[in-house]
Amino acid sequence: MNLNEPVAQGTFELTSTIVEEGQSTLSFEGKLPNFGMVWATHTLQVGGESRISGTLVGNGRALNDEGDMLASVISGLWSRQKEILHLTTLDQLNTGDQVLVRCEVNLRTKQASVTVFEID
Repeated sequence: MNLNEPVAQGTFELTSTIVEEGQSTLSFEGKLPNFGMVWATHTLQVGGESRISGTLVGNGRALNDEGDMLASVISGLWSRQKEILHLTTLDQLNTGDQVLVRCEVNLRTKQASVTVFEID
């Protein structure tokens, strides 16, 4: 695993938020090189009384340039510093590949910076 060389980077838009007791579900969409159009949903579960970190689960879909649909199961950790949400996930793709994803979400602007690393 080489975390110095990402396989894809892009900007996503936070398209919806569902707030519930003890968890929130965030939906994103955007384009990523090597993946195409991507849609992902993350359910963030609070991990303590501070409510500024916890675990997350989710699912993703990507439609690549060849018209193939990729699917992924997402699990990871999250933390928040003021309006910036940090997500770190391990995604299992339906191709058998695994990727590590780092995402910084600005909750005010609804923009997310996404970086994907391939796991060998």
